Amino acid sequence: MTDTPPGDLDYLTRFVCTGSEDGCFNVLEKPDFINKTPCLSYFLTKETGLVAIRRLRRIFNHKSFVSKDPLLFSLAKIIRTTPVTDTHREDKVRQDAYSLVENVCETADDLFTFVDFDKKVSGSEKVGWGKGMRKLVHRWYESKPPYVLASTATRCKSARGWSHRDLVRQCHIPPGRKSKGTSLVVNYLVSGKKEIEKFEDCEEEDVKEIKVFLQALEMLNASNPEEKEIVRALIEKNKLLDRQIPSKLYKIVETYEGMLGHISLEDLFRCIPKMALMGMLDKTAHQSALVIERISNTEAIKDQGVNPMIILAALRKYTANRCKRWVRNSLLIKALQAAFDTSVQLLPKLIGSSMLIAVHLEGEGRKKLHVKGATYVTPAIASAHLIKFMHQTDVVPSHVFFSDRVQDLQINEKTPLVQILEALENCKIEEANFDLADPIRWAKQKKAKYEHILIITDLKKVTSAQEFQESIRQYRSELAVPDCKVAVVGLSDLTTAVADKTDLNLLEVSGLGETVLHLLLRFFKGDLNFDVDGDADCAEGAAASV
Repeated sequence: MTDTPPGDLDYLTRFVCTGSEDGCFNVLEKPDFINKTPCLSYFLTKETGLVAIRRLRRIFNHKSFVSKDPLLFSLAKIIRTTPVTDTHREDKVRQDAYSLVENVCETADDLFTFVDFDKKVSGSEKVGWGKGMRKLVHRWYESKPPYVLASTATRCKSARGWSHRDLVRQCHIPPGRKSKGTSLVVNYLVSGKKEIEKFEDCEEEDVKEIKVFLQALEMLNASNPEEKEIVRALIEKNKLLDRQIPSKLYKIVETYEGMLGHISLEDLFRCIPKMALMGMLDKTAHQSALVIERISNTEAIKDQGVNPMIILAALRKYTANRCKRWVRNSLLIKALQAAFDTSVQLLPKLIGSSMLIAVHLEGEGRKKLHVKGATYVTPAIASAHLIKFMHQTDVVPSHVFFSDRVQDLQINEKTPLVQILEALENCKIEEANFDLADPIRWAKQKKAKYEHILIITDLKKVTSAQEFQESIRQYRSELAVPDCKVAVVGLSDLTTAVADKTDLNLLEVSGLGETVLHLLLRFFKGDLNFDVDGDADCAEGAAASV
């Protein structure tokens, strides 16, 4: 941490990486970016726009973001509101921005999101498309192999008030000039199944393949839940997923049976509570063996980089069995636990970092508190798992519990999860009198130097945000750890704000969701830090690859 205050490029980076310029991430908030991105105003010129795009490209290449939405919004803002000072042919800001948008929009949902942001930042209900936007949409459909386009586009048929029909018509460019296969797919997206008949006599292999695929979609749409064998065969043979399958068919076992062989592991874990409810995971059910076989594939878990938070959600929901509608399968629980352990081992390592983990949990009167974004765990269970996740480091972390005083937790990086949870439960007290700054003051008093400090609490309580921030500044200054990173995770409190916009080494998280774990690890590893030289290198590399 230097004495130089953060600049607009720093705020832009934090906005794109976390969704907020202020260093606050709320798992349940659907932010309205329109009036919350003052940093973007600085980048609406030719020179600064190019700087911003280089930074955005680097962030995208490193995948250092929680969601693509802030990235797509920033690009839409730059494209739509940067003054046009040159001819379109020489408008390098928009050329570079559209080039990056093309890379970022990997799915149809991404494309719909960008188009929606483009309309919103224009500030007008009726907004026309320029040549760059029409070319972007046209290339999205034309650049993909026809079968890939058919699969990708039908997995997300519409979103944010836009459909494929809207986009194809709005771009005013005749579709399908690249190949007959692309022409068939685009015409189908615009006009429906009648377009398939127009290609009956075409003998090109890619067209034949696409016709079979689209006809399968139409057959599935016309099916009803009673036609179980047909549904399963169509899904399995054509590897159908998501909105390619009508919602009415998700009520039958055969739909999930058809997906078992090709659904991604993360989506399979998400489906486990639903499959259990349908009896598919009982010990006597033949489907349970197939599910256990897939989730026991260690190499597949590693290859797909499965998020441990997703497995944890499946494990907790299945074992909790709140609706009492299934008998727990011990073999499945064992497989889920093994998959979870494997995914945890894949987490990025915080090499060479000294860390303080401080936890506060309220007393018995607060047992009804829910973790926002993860209601399947209590604050104590969530805290225990976060501690275990942070043990992916080569140094021994310090652990404390704080309430009316700060006390050592008798755990270490080898302590089993059950014992961590027991240690936390034993520390809880009825009358809590605490301040989030207490662990910081304790570390300063002990003259204990930490590169990272993680504060986990069910409720966020401070005398004032300014006093909390001042405690951090004093700790860094007096112990000569200017770059000490401090993250505060409020599991049940989404309202209290303690972040300091001017402190890039302070992160506040409210709630716990699938993305929180990797956000914390990126923050502590420094993966949210980008320098100007790196942006220049990135730009040169991108130019060389074109």
